[in-house]
Amino acid sequence: MPIGILTTNRDRRIVAADMPRLTTLDYLNHRAALRKEWFENNGYAFASLTPTQQFHLHDYYAFTKELAPLDVLEHRKRVSVGKSSLPQQAGRAFTHIRPFLDLEIIPQAPRAKADRRRTWTAGKRRVKVFSLVKPELDPEQFARILIEAAKKGPPPGWKKD
Repeated sequence: MPIGILTTNRDRRIVAADMPRLTTLDYLNHRAALRKEWFENNGYAFASLTPTQQFHLHDYYAFTKELAPLDVLEHRKRVSVGKSSLPQQAGRAFTHIRPFLDLEIIPQAPRAKADRRRTWTAGKRRVKVFSLVKPELDPEQFARILIEAAKKGPPPGWKKD
């Protein structure tokens, strides 16, 4: 893969020329792989990403929304103009999740560098906590969660300041 050539534009800013870009077909294939992971595998691969990386993927690919291919491409143009760094940030996040996606859709997946999770030790047990970001909040589900948490009371060992 060529590295590219650094040149300067009229404003004397350094820009990269001949750098590989995400083609339309690649974008659609990435989105299809993310949709498959989200809807068929319950999004478990997303637990390997930080919440910020998950939001970048949701914002750029909009894979949780049912869109026609032309609407998908229009979305890509719109978010790329509105947030110029989003394609790069989503690309970085995609490289982290890529090893966990369906290899038939995305061939030659590299190995994962590290997973982002927290680990606590409680006695002899290890507890690992992963986050899964949902792009749109369901107010009814959120209200049910708050009501259930209020019914249960404070967690064990909680001390009031």
